[in-house]
Amino acid sequence: MRFLDIDSYIADFEQTVRKALYQLGSPEMNQQFLSGLPCDIAEDVMHYPMPITYQEYTQKALASVKSKVLLHNVFGGGNQNFQSFAPQQQHP
Repeated sequence: MRFLDIDSYIADFEQTVRKALYQLGSPEMNQQFLSGLPCDIAEDVMHYPMPITYQEYTQKALASVKSKVLLHNVFGGGNQNFQSFAPQQQHP
């Protein structure tokens, strides 16, 4: 799974489970869902409170990716020079 492609991963996973006639949301399928995630996303999903339902697994995976994207956008730009940043002064 590519980093930003969590929506596609969830859709593909659900389609595969249905085609295989497995039960979406069973403990086995939740474990399969988790095993297909990158390790850092899976770790976030398993932090307290532990997910129980498939919906909780997907919500926590989506939240993890969102937070990682935000952090990457804020800190991972590479060429950002925060020392040169000076907020503009507002004059009354």
